[in-house]
Amino acid sequence: MRKILFYLVIVALVVSGRLFGAETITLQQSLQRVIDTYPSLRVAELQLRRARQENARVESQLGWTLAGSGGRSRDTALGGAASYRTDIAASLQRRLSSGASVGLDAGYSREDVSETFIPGIPDPTDVTDVGLSWRQPLAKGFGNPAYKQGLVSAEAEVNIAEAGRRVLHDSLARQVADLYYSAALTQANIKNAAQALDRARRLKKYLQDNAGLGIAEEKDLLQAEAQLRTRVAERRSLKVAWEQQRTNLNRLMGRAWDAEFNPAPAASRVPLAGNFDAMFEQVENHNPDLMRSRAQLMIADAAIALNRDAHKDDLDVVFSVGNRTTTGDLPSGNLDESERIAGVRLEYSRALDQRGLDAELYQAQLDRDIASQEIKTLRHDLRYTLSSLLAEIEASRAALDSFRARLVSEQRKFEEAVQRYRTGRTTTEDLIRFESDLFLAEITVEQQAIALARRHTELDVLRGTIWKSITPLNPDIPAYSGPQRGKR
Repeated sequence: MRKILFYLVIVALVVSGRLFGAETITLQQSLQRVIDTYPSLRVAELQLRRARQENARVESQLGWTLAGSGGRSRDTALGGAASYRTDIAASLQRRLSSGASVGLDAGYSREDVSETFIPGIPDPTDVTDVGLSWRQPLAKGFGNPAYKQGLVSAEAEVNIAEAGRRVLHDSLARQVADLYYSAALTQANIKNAAQALDRARRLKKYLQDNAGLGIAEEKDLLQAEAQLRTRVAERRSLKVAWEQQRTNLNRLMGRAWDAEFNPAPAASRVPLAGNFDAMFEQVENHNPDLMRSRAQLMIADAAIALNRDAHKDDLDVVFSVGNRTTTGDLPSGNLDESERIAGVRLEYSRALDQRGLDAELYQAQLDRDIASQEIKTLRHDLRYTLSSLLAEIEASRAALDSFRARLVSEQRKFEEAVQRYRTGRTTTEDLIRFESDLFLAEITVEQQAIALARRHTELDVLRGTIWKSITPLNPDIPAYSGPQRGKR
């Protein structure tokens, strides 16, 4: 029975991943799992997909339009005779990107009068018309600003949706990174606490052996016991923090709440190199707020262009050519005539009250000024943010090097104190103090290493490069692989 229970425990440990070590997860792997499972990201992807349909809607303005009509009516002709008329018409129209319009028209009509009093008029009469028309705006609508500015606005809407997606992604990346590095620091502290606990146990064991020989004093045993209990309490406190951090991170990654894993932060990176302006360009092109403000500027410019066009008078010239065929019955025989027709006309109209247009133009100009000022402010703040972060990274790197050198010194100091303690040349109080200094140095190095990794990750988020190796949520939406050169 004991063997069976033993094997069951072994199987449970293997299944839980605790026997041969928990899964090691990097920050990039945790981000990929969040991308694959987090529901809010799907909403952002759908909003971006929706915005991309706006371009197709604008493009459809240049598509062909088919229209048709038909009907039959009864009226009274000359002399009071009943007249029956049948009409059928069809047209095919298209607006060109230049602003001109081309159309193909066809029509058929038949008129049948019950009594004819004029011998020269055929009865019934069939008329067929086929014509081609060309309308060219000379003022309002010239160059088709509605279409061109519609494309600009459509692109701006896509950029706004993309900015929203970047805001959500970057916010989530910062949230995941904060949890991840906190968990990594807790794990490192747990490991250091375990080492300190082992040192405290060895010291207590050494003192107990000496007490049996009558060498150690009671106060030495009490000091060692107090230190041991402190290390046990610290380790238990860290375990509680780890349970909470592990659960929160597993929730974001879509894993079981108690699934164990080992955070593996990237090792200290080499010092940053490169041109500041090139790095700032990356930050500038990725920043969601700046991207949104630039999109608002595009929309305002498009509205200004459209409003200025709306202020112009309608002045169109229309050319038409075609053919008309008339057939019918005459007392002297059948009528069958075909003639070419052509025409040109000028159409003009003007709105006498343009106060509404003036107000819309002023609003668009104000929107443009607001967007321009926001862009200026954001670029100024981003430059300071990047400069400050780069300075913090270099300072953090220098501090880490100093604390690592201090750790080496503390290790040597403690080892030397242990040797002196064994020969009775130092006190238990000094040994415990040196061990505490070593423990503090170990924790400080881990804190500085994690702080440096955090700042590098923040720089990656700021530049948009953190998503380079991430597979997109939807395969039909291209992966975001860092900032692209944007419009200024």
